[in-house]
Amino acid sequence: MGRYVFNRLLWMIFILIGVAILIFTILYLVPGDVSTHFLGESATIEDRAAFNHKYGLDQPYLAQLGNFLYSLFLKGDFGTSFKYNTPVIEELLVRIPRTLFLGVSCIVVNALIGIPLGMMAALHQNKWQDTLCMVLALLFVSVPNFWLALEMVDLFAIRLGWFPPFGIDKTTSWVMPIIAGSMAGVAANARQTRSSMLEVIRADFITTARAKGVDEGIVVRRHMLPNALIPVVTGLGVGPSKSIAGNVVIERIFTIPGVGTYMLSGIDNYDYPIVRSSVVILAVFSSLVMLLVDIVYAIIDPRIKAQYSGKAKGK
Repeated sequence: MGRYVFNRLLWMIFILIGVAILIFTILYLVPGDVSTHFLGESATIEDRAAFNHKYGLDQPYLAQLGNFLYSLFLKGDFGTSFKYNTPVIEELLVRIPRTLFLGVSCIVVNALIGIPLGMMAALHQNKWQDTLCMVLALLFVSVPNFWLALEMVDLFAIRLGWFPPFGIDKTTSWVMPIIAGSMAGVAANARQTRSSMLEVIRADFITTARAKGVDEGIVVRRHMLPNALIPVVTGLGVGPSKSIAGNVVIERIFTIPGVGTYMLSGIDNYDYPIVRSSVVILAVFSSLVMLLVDIVYAIIDPRIKAQYSGKAKGK
């Protein structure tokens, strides 16, 4: 098991390095002069040169990339904001918990609603329960989360006054962002759970268990669900990456001061250190979730654990 986790950690390091190189290259190729944006058109050549030299923007691509990777991964330095002239890491440390709370809450809602919906649809295949669940799943997956967020603000905040329209001053402020960020994941998990359960229902060992007179609830909990969980866990693992991408917009709509809002402000202001650091932090979050999914794989499927245990014994 330790070897399995170690291999996944190595892959996570390579993924983060690749993400850092990619986002740095994309921003490096963006047309325009950053110094002109911050100093204005009236700035002198000397002022622009001083600005570029201060932040290392006058160096060649490889030199800038090397300094960025060295500072990020070896020194833990996320850079200094062009606009605010403050360390980016200080602002990120304040915002990361909010983004994590929103993302984890969406994952929990996805699992608590999506999996039971899929199970109910599979256990009542071709009945009204199945049709209702799949119609709801199709509706949830078809509605863009930003449109749903805007409609919720209009209905529940402005017209009915049930929830605050923006900010995180109250506990109820999180209700609409979590719902808006969860609906697509609920639909995906419901459909995946239904498909996996239908494959397991037709398996010979399920028929045998029922023939032996095992209670239907035990058949579902101990035989069907554990064997259908791996594809579902995959969906739950991929879901956070999609949630993060969508939650960037959700944070902007509900004015949540998280990493997504910080990154969008960096994009608006050509503040490259903010954008690069935010993307890397979001990649870390996604990589950690996928690592957790891999560990759950090994727990659910003994074949994965046995594979790495066998390699260790062979050596």
